[in-house]
Parts: sequence; structure tokens; C-alpha cells
Amino acid sequence: MTTRNLTDKFLKFRNAVHTYQNVQSVLSLDNKKQKNTGTGIFSDDDIEEQDLLENDNFSTQNTHNTVLSIPIPPKYMDLIEEINYQISDIEKQMNYLEELHNKHLSIDFGDSIEQEHTIQILTSKISKMFFSCEKQIKKFGVNLQENSSGLDSNETVQRNIQISLAKKLRDLSNNFRQKQNIYLQEMKKREERLKEFGNDDDELKKFTLEDSTTDEDEFLYQDKGFTENQKSRVKLKKRMIEDRTQEIQNIVQSISGLAEIMKDLSVLVIEQGTLIDRIDYNIEQVVEHTQEALEEHRKANKYQKAFRMNLCILFLFVVVTILVIVIIFKKK
Repeated sequence: MTTRNLTDKFLKFRNAVHTYQNVQSVLSLDNKKQKNTGTGIFSDDDIEEQDLLENDNFSTQNTHNTVLSIPIPPKYMDLIEEINYQISDIEKQMNYLEELHNKHLSIDFGDSIEQEHTIQILTSKISKMFFSCEKQIKKFGVNLQENSSGLDSNETVQRNIQISLAKKLRDLSNNFRQKQNIYLQEMKKREERLKEFGNDDDELKKFTLEDSTTDEDEFLYQDKGFTENQKSRVKLKKRMIEDRTQEIQNIVQSISGLAEIMKDLSVLVIEQGTLIDRIDYNIEQVVEHTQEALEEHRKANKYQKAFRMNLCILFLFVVVTILVIVIIFKKK
């Protein structure tokens, strides 16, 4: 059973209801005030009630303005929520598939066919979910490119969100492939054990497994002296081996499909690594330029202090010169 978090939608609808109620209350208070003003007759109680209503009206308007001032989430948040929900659903389905794998590898042969059918359906479903989620992430990137202006910081945020979602899906796909490979190896080992078990019987060593529904096979059984029990055992083993082979082929096909997803998502992750490298380079440049600026600041401070000293010396030199001139004129 799958669930979905609807808290955000509930809060949005609740705020909308509160906003509508506040607007209605403001309108009703205005209408009542106009009616009282039209009569021209007020008592003391009416005046006090009028003041209270005006205060309530003012507070209601403030509440109304506060509610309306709440920013609306951008449109791409719905798509992000949908992608996160799909990723969460994939994780749940993968956990359930892992339980089926463990159960299938340890159950009796009687329930094996039903379990294999369930595993095939669930594996195909998870693969389709991966492709669907990948399309949603690509759609997010296409919408970003169409609305890109190259100057908005919000676009950088959206780009980082897309890269983060792609990395999360890639890690999940890699985990799914590993589990499928482990299950594939276990199935191959099981198939080998079945073949070895079938070769233990000396009577079955002379028998070649072919289609058992033809009259030629029935003649072969009779010619080799097989009993009905032995013939049923041969048919059962043949069917089990065919089922195992088909299941292995389905697993290989699902792994091949996931490889394509990994290839596409790796491009975004590589871009993320490139972006991080650019950030590191920019940080190094900032540190280097900051050190140079600090050195220039020290030089400027030194020159400023020296300028003050030079200015004082120049001022004293001018004063001394003036005094010398004054003394010369006095002697004359």
C-alpha cells in the first residue's frame, strides 16, 4: 500500500478558506457601518460598539493582508514534489521486490511459478517507474532551458535541484542493478543445481530434453522404458529450467534498460562535478585576490602614515622659511 504526503495541499486550502472568511467578515462590517451611518441616530452603546467593530475591522484587515502576503510556491515545485514522490515509491517497491527475491530463493518448488510471475511483474513495473522518473527530470530540465535568461539566480537553484534529483535517481538505479545482479547470480546457481540434480539419475543421462508434447517424445519415453513417474519428473524439470532461463533473460533485459538510464543520468552528475570544480576554482581565485588586496591595503596604510609625516615636515619647513625671511627683514 502506497501513501502520499498531502500536508502542503491541505495547508494551502485551509489558508484559502481563512482568506475567504476574512474577506466576508470585512464586507459585512462595512455594510453594517454604512447602515448605521445612514440613520444618523447613535446611542452611547452604539458608539462603543461602532468603535469595537472598527478595531475588529482593522485587525481583520491586518490578518487578511498577512494571509495574502504569503508567497505562492513556484510552479516547478509541483514537478519536484511529483519526482520525489516517484523516487520514494520506487524505494518502497524495491524493498518489496527484495523480500520477494529472498522468499523465492528459499521457497519450495510448488509455489515457485506464482512467485516468479509476481517478481517479473514487479520488476517490469519498477523499470517503467525508473523511465517515467527519468522523463520527469528531463522535462524539468527542458522547462528550465525554455525559461532561461542567464541572469536569474533562481535558475541556478533550479539547475542544482535537477542535478540533485538526477544523482538521487542514479544512486537508486545503481542499487537496483546491484540487487538484480545478485539475484541473477543466485538464479544461475540454482539452475546449475537443478541440472546436476537431473543428471544424478542414470536413466535420465541418456535422455535429451526436447519438446515433450509431441508423439515422437512419447515414443522415445516408451522405447527407453520410462515409467509415468519418471516422465513427469523429466517434464517438470524441463519446465522449471525453461522458467528459470526466461526469468534470467527478463532480469538481464531489465538491467540493460537501467544501463541506459544510468548513462543519461551520469551526464547530469558529471555536470555537477564540473560545477563543483568551477566553484573550487572560483574560491581559490577569491582567496588569492583577497590576499593581494590585503597586501595592497597594507601598502596604502603605510603610504598614508608616511604622507602625514611628510606633510608635517613640509609644514615645518614652510614655517621655518617664513621665520627666516621675517628675521632678515627685521635686521634691515
